[in-house]
Amino acid sequence: MSGLLARWKSLTPSGRLRVTGGLILVAGIAGAALFYWIRLRSAQPEMDEFAAGYLRAQEHQTRLMMGPMGVTLSQWVDAVARPGVQALLIVAFAAFVAYMCFHHARLQEDEPGGEPRFTNGRD
Repeated sequence: MSGLLARWKSLTPSGRLRVTGGLILVAGIAGAALFYWIRLRSAQPEMDEFAAGYLRAQEHQTRLMMGPMGVTLSQWVDAVARPGVQALLIVAFAAFVAYMCFHHARLQEDEPGGEPRFTNGRD
């Protein structure tokens, strides 16, 4: 364990950010796969498997009350409730956080002193 800690301390700040980004990406993918597997095993049958006619009538009623945008939003909410979409969102968020770690590591390496410089684009 002390060898791992010594190796961590020997890394540059940008190297630490890269390792952190890689760990976040791997943990996000593994966590999403585990989440999907657990949710798929414990999934109950969906509503559309039981009553296709009911869903069609509900969609028509929603269209009358809220218009086509209401139906679209309702379909988006239904899509986000599925385990596959939720797992994909977990992976996307982990990938975004890992990207930010990699990006800030590159910014630190670009600066001569190793400190990141954030500008507003007018320099």
